[in-house]
Amino acid sequence: MTILLIGAQKGGVGKSTVAASMAVKLAHMNKDVCIVDADKQQSLSKWHQYRSEIDDIPRVNCVSATGNITATLKDLNERYDVLVVDVAGRDSIEMRSAMIIADVLISPLRPSQADLDTVPHLLEMFEQASIMNPKLKGFLVQNMCPTLPSVKDADKAAEVLEDTELMNLSEIRLCDRKGHRDGFGYGYGVEEWQKETGKISDAKAAEEISWLISEVLGNA
Repeated sequence: MTILLIGAQKGGVGKSTVAASMAVKLAHMNKDVCIVDADKQQSLSKWHQYRSEIDDIPRVNCVSATGNITATLKDLNERYDVLVVDVAGRDSIEMRSAMIIADVLISPLRPSQADLDTVPHLLEMFEQASIMNPKLKGFLVQNMCPTLPSVKDADKAAEVLEDTELMNLSEIRLCDRKGHRDGFGYGYGVEEWQKETGKISDAKAAEEISWLISEVLGNA
């Protein structure tokens, strides 16, 4: 049983699309997956409604929870292979209570100064949670990175983050590919969306998600 928490200290970093594509990929790996939508915007719950109308795709369960969600996660963790928990992009009771029980915190951030400025507070939260949950692992994941090699924003951000203590800087960078957003809007994961479109860019997006899951589960 594994609990993957997708959380950040800033909105607009693509948490929900990452959570959805990771959950779908895990379902295609024959895992019994449940998404816990603990963000009051309920983006993943809406995504799940769209997904329920699609035939011949793996089942991904979804429940909503707010407030102190520790007990809810404990209960669900006994019934599913993997929980993918999405919390709001800020310091919240949902995020703090989930960190107490999660196995891995995956924190997407864009390669921008505004996002880098949120990392110290995130690390403080992570350190506090680790006292109660020593097994908790953490990954900072650069998301929505520029696809043009000439744009070095992600390289510059990596230089700032490479010596970060407590949480690991993921070796995987998720690029700003349209397939993530388009697939999410119809209830798909990006891997499934690539099969619908046949686009090379969507295949690359799906590959990045696969690599991220391999890295995270390999270190969980």
